[in-house]
Amino acid sequence: MTPVNVKKDLFVLVADLDMEQVMKALCQRHRDLGTRQFGVRIVRHRERDSGCRTRPLAYLRGFDRCQDPAFQELVATLRRWFPPEDARGTPP
Repeated sequence: MTPVNVKKDLFVLVADLDMEQVMKALCQRHRDLGTRQFGVRIVRHRERDSGCRTRPLAYLRGFDRCQDPAFQELVATLRRWFPPEDARGTPP
């Protein structure tokens, strides 16, 4: 696992090992994507699919000290998509 204090361009929350491997493979093919090489941090949600769908922000609280712009953008996006944690719902 990558140390929290190392800056990354992309922070990805995934549901399982299969999706983690897909994202790693995709990110390693930056030339095929026509992009520069970029740093990525991939984190698996311990509650898998249902956790990613219903409680992503609660899980990411464990990364509060992470100051990566990519992490901050992910959290900001999830806050726009998801209602407060005591409410139920899915992203628009």
